Amino acid sequence: MQQVAAAGFIVGVATKFRLRLEFASWIEWMKTPESHVLAIRSLQRRAGSEVADHFALEDDGSFTVDTVLLTAAAGA
Repeated sequence: MQQVAAAGFIVGVATKFRLRLEFASWIEWMKTPESHVLAIRSLQRRAGSEVADHFALEDDGSFTVDTVLLTAAAGA
């Protein structure tokens, strides 16, 4: 949020939330090459329990990320 304020905006409300990404539609939307899909799935399968728990990794590759919705207005 400091970067937004430094750019001259007035920071409003910041709402943190978790966003689930369905793997098949996510890789399609991102136009992910098959070799990268295989690499991502390999990394997911090898993730430690702390990482797997944080990202709520699912058997089909779907996962959850932390995100924020930020409102801001042009500064004076």
